[in-house]
Amino acid sequence: MEWTQQKLNHYLKRVRTVVEFEGITGEELDQVFRGEAMRRLQEIETIVQNTDLTDRDKVALISGLLR
Repeated sequence: MEWTQQKLNHYLKRVRTVVEFEGITGEELDQVFRGEAMRRLQEIETIVQNTDLTDRDKVALISGLLR
């Protein structure tokens, strides 16, 4: 197996995966990801600025969002 891997290593480093979504453009997909990122950042901001929560509670809530 190692010999084969050594011989193919040159080609294995160039492996790439292409994912094609039908019915949605790259631009639309980018907007979806940006929107989700902004939503999560706003949630984190709300948690951080909440003075009623302890630091431990804030960390727990943010950790839960990132899972």
